Amino acid sequence: MKIKALSRPEASISRANVGDHFLHHRSLNPVSHPFHKAREYQRAIQAAKLDRIFAKPFIAGLGDGHSDGVTCIGMSRTSLVQFVSGSVDGCIKIWDLGRKTEVGCYEKAHAGVVNGVVMLDQSVRYDEREDDSDDEDDGETKEVVERTRAAGGVYGKSFLSCGDDGMIRQWRLTPPSTLSPTIPTSTTLTSSSQTPNYNKGASMTTDASTQSESSLLNTWRHPSKTGGSFKSLSLHYSNPTQFASASDSSVDVWSLYRSNPISSHSTDTLWGNGDTVTHIRYNPVERGLLAHCSMDRGVGLHDTRSATPLRKTILAMRANCLEWNPMEPMNFVVGSEDYNAYSFDMRRLDKPTMIHKGHVGAVMSVGWSPTGREFVTGGYDATLRIFGYRSGHARDLYYTKRM
Repeated sequence: MKIKALSRPEASISRANVGDHFLHHRSLNPVSHPFHKAREYQRAIQAAKLDRIFAKPFIAGLGDGHSDGVTCIGMSRTSLVQFVSGSVDGCIKIWDLGRKTEVGCYEKAHAGVVNGVVMLDQSVRYDEREDDSDDEDDGETKEVVERTRAAGGVYGKSFLSCGDDGMIRQWRLTPPSTLSPTIPTSTTLTSSSQTPNYNKGASMTTDASTQSESSLLNTWRHPSKTGGSFKSLSLHYSNPTQFASASDSSVDVWSLYRSNPISSHSTDTLWGNGDTVTHIRYNPVERGLLAHCSMDRGVGLHDTRSATPLRKTILAMRANCLEWNPMEPMNFVVGSEDYNAYSFDMRRLDKPTMIHKGHVGAVMSVGWSPTGREFVTGGYDATLRIFGYRSGHARDLYYTKRM
């Protein structure tokens, strides 16, 4: 019997130092490794998942959340701490983002869905108002002014909300009592015969009706005689006393000092149809420019000073949200029902400048970063995606089971 043995030098299989790795001999011929690419691809995916897990993008959940779906949120333009959210059951909650805790809650703020919440700017005071000599305030308007000035005099202490009940209401940012800040539905909040006490030195009480009246600063009703519902709110950038509302019949411009709209623009007059305006936003630079989304799949621009339509485009499916670029105010992004987000230049609405793809559900919300270079979208597919303003695909995706 003949036996052949493999003989290698000891230096080729032994370690020079104790801390060195052992030498392994393998064939570098690709024919001997048919699954090399698939194995390396799987390792790359696992490494990316581990990086995402260790990055921990999910910071925290705010308190116990709402008992129903959240429909709108509002943040201050001058503070990162104040945060307000509204839900389907008419509840509005006030949060402290620094401590990630709930500050207050108005359980029955609206008799229906809360569709819009905006925070009033806290850098401007009510006593800085310039009276117009050509306009004489009526008695009701003067009463609104006195109530609001007596409420504290600073915009940052209050916020606006609108809902399907056809009401726009101004609330204190901090409820009078943190123990029971519930707003009862049986209390008549807009009755002129029951003028609440808005003095800053007024004592806090736990009586429900007194709390509701002292928490509610002002109320504006839908201007239509037949009633209606408000769908969205937008605060003016250069004039903090002015805000706009979108309803099922018109676009209205309001003032905090008046009980009736400054101007009302009917959708029949603007575009020749009576479709509901679902979303509205003021331009950060152009004082009288409004952009809105409507139920007829349209995205339009109009000037509130002359009440004339400027441009309008019709998408393939309905647009759900719209936000202006804070650094390039001639551009804006629209989230659509066709799972895409569209970037538009307001000077040319005939075609989008970029189509942002990736969602597998309707895009429901859009938010820009302060630099104007990126924006985040929230979709009905329960994901958050971060897009570059010139990128067609998301650079990052976030998803949790709680969304």
